Amino acid sequence: MKTINIKNIVLLSSAVLLVGTSCKKGCTDPNALNYDDSAKKMDNSCEYEEESEESDINLKFYHELDGQSFAFNQNFTDDFGNMCTFTRAEMYISNPVYWDDQGGEIASPAEYILISPDETTYPLGTLPQDTHVHTMDLTIGVDSVANAGDPAGYSADHALAYQTPSMHWNWNSGYIFMAIEGHVDTSGNGLYEAGEDFIMHVGMNSMRREVVGLMAHFNTVEGQTHNIELDINWAELVAGINLKTDNSSHTMDNMSLAAAVANNAPNAITIHP
Repeated sequence: MKTINIKNIVLLSSAVLLVGTSCKKGCTDPNALNYDDSAKKMDNSCEYEEESEESDINLKFYHELDGQSFAFNQNFTDDFGNMCTFTRAEMYISNPVYWDDQGGEIASPAEYILISPDETTYPLGTLPQDTHVHTMDLTIGVDSVANAGDPAGYSADHALAYQTPSMHWNWNSGYIFMAIEGHVDTSGNGLYEAGEDFIMHVGMNSMRREVVGLMAHFNTVEGQTHNIELDINWAELVAGINLKTDNSSHTMDNMSLAAAVANNAPNAITIHP
């Protein structure tokens, strides 16, 4: 009978294991999603994150007050010589439309943002890579479908969710497209006294307005974010309005004043030079 040499078997098994380990195939590229740090030989199994075929678009606003950088409680003068100041300024902007230099529309998703002087940069969805944008249009307000929606149906970080202060009337009239509030020195004594306020909450589908033909003029680049820079002069919203005498509208109770603010709004937004 032959005697089994256990030592030889162990040595042979160890050698086989060593050879197997040293020849293990797998993905050896540390940049790959499935990188295997125990693999010794590349087997072309590496998997990589797909490169984005779209470019992120942001709107970057420079908030102004008649040529100066905007600040709440900063004095300015309306067109009738009344000293005024803003304590609140908010506006919905939605559904950008992009055009190429041949006048063709570039497909883009519906987007909604709520702007105020507290923030400068707002994500506005994506566009296909290698696209030339010549001009763009913006909507001030929200479309009729969104306007009939329920803010409770959106996540808390969505522009159309409930806001504080509120940007929704909580009845069939829908969203407040623009909300501006502040003080106006109606007595002309250089002070803001009790009751010397203005408040304008503009909404309803008839008050939606368009900003047309903004010369954006840029090319999208694969995987890169492009900032479209815009100026907004909040004082322009009350252009031609005598805040001493015409200073309160919740739209339905003073439609003419709400319409005046809505008509001014497109003139407030321009391309940043």
